[in-house]
Amino acid sequence: MAKYLVFKNGATEEFTDDSTITNLFTVVENYAAIDAMQANFYTENMVGATFDGTPIDNIVPVQTVASNTLGNENAILVNFQNRYKTDIELLNEQVTELQEAVAQLAE
Repeated sequence: MAKYLVFKNGATEEFTDDSTITNLFTVVENYAAIDAMQANFYTENMVGATFDGTPIDNIVPVQTVASNTLGNENAILVNFQNRYKTDIELLNEQVTELQEAVAQLAE
């Protein structure tokens, strides 16, 4: 079985069954495939995304790690690592939203 991450922009990526939202694993044939997948991993595209059918929120992409086994150049294991936003980050976003709302009311 596989798990799917559907990004806000509608792009869908398939990951192994043992993946979690913070550690997504997949196997690709070349590094160009990794670049194509990485293009979807940005914070704004994670808002409103779903992983294995469950809505996700407050996720920040961190890094991508790729490795391949000697003698098998066509099987590159890729780990997309994400983290949850901290409480401070969430509070800063709320403060910014409130400041923008107050500025609009003052106009």
